[in-house]
Amino acid sequence: MCDTHALGVALALLLSLVAPVASWGDESSAEPSVDVEWPREPQPEPTADLAAALALDGKVEEALAVYAELLARNPENRDAIFGRARVLGWLGRYDESLAALDGMLADSPDDVDALVLRARVLGWTERYERGEVDARRALSLAPDSIDAHIVLGDLLTWSQRGGEAKSVYEEALRIAPDSHEAEEGLRRLVGGSLPGEASPHARRLRADFGLRFDSLEGGSSDWWQEDLHVAFQALPRLRLYTGLTQTRRYDLHDTQASVGVSWAGRRGWWLGAGAVFGPDADVVARYVVSVEAAGRVVEPVVLKISYRRSWYAGSVETDALTPGVELWLSDKAKLLGRYHFTRLSGGRLGHAGSLRAEIFPQGRLIPYAAVGYGTEAFAPSTVQSARTRARNVSASGGLVWKFRDGFGLRLGYAFEDLDRTYRRHGLEAGLFGEF
Repeated sequence: MCDTHALGVALALLLSLVAPVASWGDESSAEPSVDVEWPREPQPEPTADLAAALALDGKVEEALAVYAELLARNPENRDAIFGRARVLGWLGRYDESLAALDGMLADSPDDVDALVLRARVLGWTERYERGEVDARRALSLAPDSIDAHIVLGDLLTWSQRGGEAKSVYEEALRIAPDSHEAEEGLRRLVGGSLPGEASPHARRLRADFGLRFDSLEGGSSDWWQEDLHVAFQALPRLRLYTGLTQTRRYDLHDTQASVGVSWAGRRGWWLGAGAVFGPDADVVARYVVSVEAAGRVVEPVVLKISYRRSWYAGSVETDALTPGVELWLSDKAKLLGRYHFTRLSGGRLGHAGSLRAEIFPQGRLIPYAAVGYGTEAFAPSTVQSARTRARNVSASGGLVWKFRDGFGLRLGYAFEDLDRTYRRHGLEAGLFGEF
């Protein structure tokens, strides 16, 4: 009896295992399928910090969506209102940004962050005086605010008040010696600045396309040159460069590619390195490597030194070492004195001095001019010729028209008289854009 019962239990177990297999081919006997819903990866909770991180990563539309969700939950969320206004300013939606900031300051007139941001957005819309009022009020409320110092310095720079801006940036460095923004502000005083340059999404990339024609007297030929150069701000202190240049002379057509990097250190120190490649070039150098360093030792003196090694067709090589001193007469004028030591293949040595004066006002329509006088031992196109030193006189000038934020046109003329060798008249034009 026990054996019979055990056998029955075993058969029942066997059938329970076999039955599902037998029904695989019989759809009528199959049980309805059940969709299994796997657990989803949890989504981050929308917060103002998340939106700010998205915005700084360039995902501005996603950031605005998070801010919108936060404000739908709580229209008085101060962090969301402020963050949204900042992103709208970066996108160029200035009226919306200012409307949000006006509302914040109507409720909290002493909100330093809102005052600083509104001052910057007003600067981007070229309402410098109104922005300056906000920036100075922010400083009266928070005298050690680096952000307030920086925005005030930027507004003064854009208003063509470079001397006042310089004092503000220097005060910021006194408060925070490691402030990259203050150092960058001082640098922009030298190179010129436009509203929007302090926006983190507006000026990381610059492209410059140029055309140049040189007419050479004295038995030489005319030169045509086209170039395209791109610069990218990879890190706050690190800038990368690349370019392509084509040179035409007679029936020769040379192409060179270039790459470079520069590092802006603290307190005005700068280091750069570059290389040029044109393996088949006959008119210009086939390869060039160079390094340069500069630093402000005392106000207003900058020391410079550069080294350059070049390889030309015909197994001609040159090494050039050039120390120099730059004296800033104001934020719009400087003197540059340099002495050049050159060694050519075969051990021949040359040396030459030069003195150059430059002026460059700031603004949307920028005239510039430079004159130079010096001596020259060897010219790049005649490196195989033995030559004694020759007097060199040069002058150049032109106009840069920044017709909108980040975009401009440049036109220029240059004259050079190298005694006993040639006279050069050059015309150039270019178009640049900053993104």
